Parts: sequence; structure tokens; C-alpha cells
Amino acid sequence: MGIIKAADILLPDAVEMEKWSVIACDQFTSDREYWRETCRIVGDCPSSLHMILPEAWIGRKEAEGAADRIAERMLRYQREGIFRERRNAMIAVERQMQDGKIRRGIVAAVDLEAYDFRPDVPAAIKATEQTVEERLVKRLELREKASLEAPHTLVFFDDPEHRIDAELNRLQAEMQEEYSFELMLGGGWIRGRSLRDSAAEKLERAFEELTGNRKTVLAAGDGNHSLATAKLCWDQMKMSLSAQERETHPARYALVELVNVYDEGVEIEPIHRVLLGTDSREFAVHAAEYFRRRSKNGGERTVVAGTSEGEKRITVSGLSTGEIVSAADGLMEDYARLYGGTEDYIHGEGAARTIGSERQAAFLLLPEVRREDLFSVVRKGMIFPRKSFSIGSARDKRYYLEYRRIR
Repeated sequence: MGIIKAADILLPDAVEMEKWSVIACDQFTSDREYWRETCRIVGDCPSSLHMILPEAWIGRKEAEGAADRIAERMLRYQREGIFRERRNAMIAVERQMQDGKIRRGIVAAVDLEAYDFRPDVPAAIKATEQTVEERLVKRLELREKASLEAPHTLVFFDDPEHRIDAELNRLQAEMQEEYSFELMLGGGWIRGRSLRDSAAEKLERAFEELTGNRKTVLAAGDGNHSLATAKLCWDQMKMSLSAQERETHPARYALVELVNVYDEGVEIEPIHRVLLGTDSREFAVHAAEYFRRRSKNGGERTVVAGTSEGEKRITVSGLSTGEIVSAADGLMEDYARLYGGTEDYIHGEGAARTIGSERQAAFLLLPEVRREDLFSVVRKGMIFPRKSFSIGSARDKRYYLEYRRIR
């Protein structure tokens, strides 16, 4: 059995799609106004909002009792016939983003037995960034009670010759349109078409032919912590299952969106750093000296340190992207120890500048991550530091839309 397979996918039926589909829970963690506006738009309408916990609410009253509340809503939506089921299916997705480009992906299931997020453990599906296990605690609590899952994980496959695109083109006549609408709050337009039964099986075979005998064939990009959560839940659950049950239990698989790392719509954006609640007057000078001490002979990259007083461009020599990210976190930790403050991770230069230019704040803009680096890194058994990059800007992240039963 291949590591990529069709699934029984649940899609919303007779709902307002713009209210149903909301952005990934780990976005806008420092912008609660975004989530307040989302709540205002959705109201009491059927929505994915009622089946997730935005991480902006963690530690606040909105998070109290979330696991039970979400589990109950999932069961309620199933009882009320909110979903229609597409059995043995994949969904071909087209997402128009803020810059007008189209990102293409395929919603399908991946085998968690083939996935490992630890850098030193060989696996067919690997993480690209460090997994912070403390961040999994709340997600584990939610998934352990959930009857459904919805993907916000983008998983890359390595297809420079676009062989999967060619197969999709051959299957055009067998696709059925399932949705097409504008996502809320500037999320762009999205279209989904299902491939079922024989069409899905053809796509499964195309992936098997593409991956061949490679040891690592998929690399989790955005949403790796959600995939890691699914893995840990499955590892615990399977302890109580027979060998036969382990082969077919739905929790063995996780629904994801598969994306060719060479797709023209893939924009790999650096995740910038901000420091909140600090005396920022010495930040730019401190940052310049910090990176100067760590530079070596080699190629040059640029980082930008800034506060409400202005910006400073800093040349960094001889460091890989991963080493620059590690140095950035070291800088923030060092500066916070001296002047106070809490580090946060921000998608988008504009957002980082806005938040980091407030009083008692600072920001650090990091350089781009090159797409060809992703698989070369994971196939060497290495990973990028946590929060190195994201796929597109904040509003281009995946929105919850498709679901799948895991119990």
C-alpha cells in the first residue's frame, strides 16, 4: 500500500461557504482582532470556526472547555447532515492568492506509519522544521476527543518535471466540481474538484511512480505540528488495536494538501521575529554586533533590524538560511535577557513592521528560503529550525474546508 491514498472526504452541504471556511488556527496569533472579526462574520452559522481553537485564544477564557465543545460540535454537525461524503476520493484544489498566482494542490490521506518528525529517524515523510513538542499539548487534547479532522497541513512532493500535473490534465474529464468561492477576510478564491474511485486510483499510481525508491518522498511544510499531533495520537491509539485493526483504522491516516514544491504558486516566505514588551532603544546596534560576531567567509544575505525609530540593514556572511534563523532566535533571547521582552513569530514583512514598530517593540526581517533547499536538507537527515518559513503570506495559508472521520 502506498503512503498516499484516497479517502472518504466530508464536504459541507447547503451552507454559506464563505462562513464555513476559516483560516488555520495557528495564524494571526498576535492579532486577536482578526479572530474577533472572524467570529463576527460567522456568528452562529455552520462553520469550521466552531470546530477549531484559534491559538490566539490559548490562555484566555475563550479556550476554556474547548476540547469538549469542539467534539460536541463535530458530532452535532454529523447528526444534522451538514456533510456530504465523497467516498474513495481526492480533491484537486486551485487557490488564487493575494498576488494573483494560483497554487495547486491535492487533498488526500497520508500514512502516519511512514511519517516521523525527528530529524535523525529515516522516514518517507519528514518534517522540514523543528517540531516543538510543548506546542503539541493543547492540540493533543483536542484531537484525542475529536471525531473529525480537517487539514491545514501543506505537504510538499518533489516533482520538478510536473508529472503529477500532467496526470491531472489527463483526468480532467473525470473531475467533479465541489466548490468555488471567495474566502473570507482577503483569503482569495478557491476551487475544488473531486477525483473518485478509478480516477483517484490513477493518481495514487502516479504518486507511487513519482516517488519510486526514494527514502524520503514527502516533506511537511506548513502545519507540521498538526501532522505531528496526528502521529502521536495514532502511536498511542494503535497500542490497543490488533494487527489487522492497525491496517485499516482511519486514525492511521491524516488528511493533508499535497503540493509540488515547484508549483508556480508556491511562495516560501520567511517567518519574521518581533520582540514585544522590551526597551528597544539599543536593538539595532545590538543586532548588528550579534550577527557580525557570527558571520564567516562566504555568500552574503541581509537581515533588517527595526524599531519605531527606524530600520538598519545588516549584512550576514557565510551562514545558511537555517543558521541565520538560529542566530535570529539567539539574538532575541540574548536581547530579552538584557532588556526584557517576549519573542513572537510573524508572517509577512508588513505585519512584522507594524507590530515591531509599536512602542516597546522591535522586529527582525529574515531572508528568503529557496525551494530547492527543502528536500536537499531533509534528505540529509537535517531540518530547519522552528518557524523558519511559511508557505505564502498569512492570508494565503490553508483554510479549513474538507473533513474526514478519524473515529
